[in-house]
Amino acid sequence: MDTGRGAARRIESITGRIVPDDANRLMTIAETAARLGTSRARVGKLLACGRLRFIKKGSVKLISKYTLNAFIRQLEESGEDMECIG
Repeated sequence: MDTGRGAARRIESITGRIVPDDANRLMTIAETAARLGTSRARVGKLLACGRLRFIKKGSVKLISKYTLNAFIRQLEESGEDMECIG
């Protein structure tokens, strides 16, 4: 499934309008937890143990939508649980 620039260009050519690409949108821990269907505490643990990468803006930890989607794909492909290992 192509959800990147190619998909946006195809939509633009079909509809005649530009579709914004929010693949690199930064999400808060609460938004990330909602997308994963889990708690903010569990997302915090995933960040702390390095399973989910983040950037910091001041004291706020932010997760890119691209990074979250890659994390979800990895879970789907590996069949792993959403827990920290080790």
